Amino acid sequence: MKRRVLILAGISTLLVLAWSLVRSTPANDPFTRLGDALPRDVRTIEPRLSGGFKWAPFRSSESARQRSRDPRELNLRFVAGTIVEQDARTHVAGVAQLLVGHPFEAIKTLKQGRTAAELSDLAAAYYVVSAGSEGVRRLTQGLTAADGALELEPRLQEARFNRALFIEQLGLREAAREAWQAYLDVDHASHWASEAGVHIKRLSKPPPQFRELLASVYAKVDDSTARRLVIDFPQESRTWGETEILGRWGDAFIARNAAEKELHLHVARAFGRALNEHSGEPLLAEAVETIDRSAEPQRVRLAEAHSLYRRGRIEYGRQNVTAAEPLLRTAVQKFESAGSPMSLVGRYYAASALYDQNDIDHARRDLAAVHDGTPSRFIALRAQVGWATGLCHGALGEFGKAIEAWKESVRLFHSLGERLNAASVEGLLADAHETVGAFETSWRERLNAIRQSGHLRSPRLATVLSGAARTAIRQHDWPAAATFLRIEVEAASATGPPQLLVDTLLRRAYVLSMLGRRTAAVRDVDNARHVLAAIAASPTPHGRKHS
Repeated sequence: MKRRVLILAGISTLLVLAWSLVRSTPANDPFTRLGDALPRDVRTIEPRLSGGFKWAPFRSSESARQRSRDPRELNLRFVAGTIVEQDARTHVAGVAQLLVGHPFEAIKTLKQGRTAAELSDLAAAYYVVSAGSEGVRRLTQGLTAADGALELEPRLQEARFNRALFIEQLGLREAAREAWQAYLDVDHASHWASEAGVHIKRLSKPPPQFRELLASVYAKVDDSTARRLVIDFPQESRTWGETEILGRWGDAFIARNAAEKELHLHVARAFGRALNEHSGEPLLAEAVETIDRSAEPQRVRLAEAHSLYRRGRIEYGRQNVTAAEPLLRTAVQKFESAGSPMSLVGRYYAASALYDQNDIDHARRDLAAVHDGTPSRFIALRAQVGWATGLCHGALGEFGKAIEAWKESVRLFHSLGERLNAASVEGLLADAHETVGAFETSWRERLNAIRQSGHLRSPRLATVLSGAARTAIRQHDWPAAATFLRIEVEAASATGPPQLLVDTLLRRAYVLSMLGRRTAAVRDVDNARHVLAAIAASPTPHGRKHS
């Protein structure tokens, strides 16, 4: 009996040892078990997870219902459930939750982590939930997590991959292309690298430009061509029709060039019809109708008015407002005498020129008159008047009135599909909400503006990025501020004037110091000094100006 007990005890010991050995083998590592349970032909979340998971093509169309009937999905859920049940607080538990469609639980779990891999996977979880109503905010949180991972491990492949995804989703085309290229610096030959290459190829293709497309078809524009351009470029089609195309008609009429004037009027007519049909914006169509039904003396005045208006707008675009205002006011007089609705547009820009000369009271008075005289059907002009009226209110500290004017302006611009105009006004709304302490609203508006204008490499994008960083600073959200300043520094280094780079480096140095990253902050200050020295030594006008 005693011998039997000893034998059983020995067998039990051997079983325990054997089980321990099995548990410690790589095949039973929880990350390995998850990887073995994943399908080989498809992945259902786009970001890259740590843990050594093999690449599979991403299929966003793989529905939850399809996956729920797949035996592989049932096996994955069993394995993930076992891992979470063992300890729901671990890194691998968070990854398991994410893989089986519980991203919010994964965020809660992964937020507790402090390693680079955990932060990168937290970023992945934020990416998965970014399709919801808080999408842009989630993208920012995820991008901040990815940057945090890269601070700990600058060459971590998963974090570089995820950072590029976030920047692309924010609409920052050039910054995203550079981020994908940075991924290829640490991964040259894997399937993940091939996927990064696909992103780079797509982002490297320049987006179509309205001006070039219009020039290529100008001589043969018909209703179908105009409709396609209006659908793709509603803002450019309207502004070019009202200003450039009808201005060309006026110049050709004055020069007695029959062929040219007929061509320009035909193009304006096609765009006017397309805008009216597509978005219900009729002002261009009505301006062309005024020309079509005018008698010769009236048509002469209209031609002179459109020519003067175009010249005034060119001077206004050059910020030469003192030269623009008299041209615009003379054009308005001629438009009014001929009964053209373009008189209202001219009066709006003349009032805007007053604002730009800091004559706020007269600008607001003239804008109120334009607003009262503008029919509701002229949607774009009412949106523009609201934009400028809000600027007047803001200049006088009337932020509540400014916010109301800008909200209506954004709504109208969005109804026309004029995303860039809407983004510009949303940036102003964000400033106003930040001033009155509505930080969450300001944050949302800034991020929306980034997504709408992120494809630009222009002062407008720099302003939007700077505003996002400023909002984060005022909220003491130092990691988010550092994230946007990193993108801003990269953009300023690539294309911005050196003075902008100096300003951005110094602002980032302040944020880094608040994060306790003294070495990085000192490095930014030193880099700013070097740029300033280069500006002072430069023979360019910028160098002489700042020396």
